[in-house]
Amino acid sequence: ASDAEAAFLAVEDWANEGAPLTYGAGRDLFEQFYGANVCGAGMWRVGGLSVPEAPIGIPGLTIQSATDRIVPAAASPRLADTMVLRAGHVGMVIGSNAPLMLWQPLSEWLCTQGG
Repeated sequence: ASDAEAAFLAVEDWANEGAPLTYGAGRDLFEQFYGANVCGAGMWRVGGLSVPEAPIGIPGLTIQSATDRIVPAAASPRLADTMVLRAGHVGMVIGSNAPLMLWQPLSEWLCTQGG
């Protein structure tokens, strides 16, 4: 009945109310992206076109978690800038330390990118 419990339950409800992942999308996600590492191997295709592996001239930021078990830091893409956080997959975005640890630095990074 605490405020923290109510906030936790609200986030859980929000996270679970999204549209379900289709079977085909889930299969591709696990077999192609994780299993075959098509992105890392430079073989990712969208609509029949190859997605470039080389930088495409726009700013890029990788936000990694040093403790994430869902997406380990080693599985994160390598972009021009990297931010490594000591929080879990969900906690780094919506945890009690998220505003100071992620939101503010991300806001500052976005503001420096121009355009």
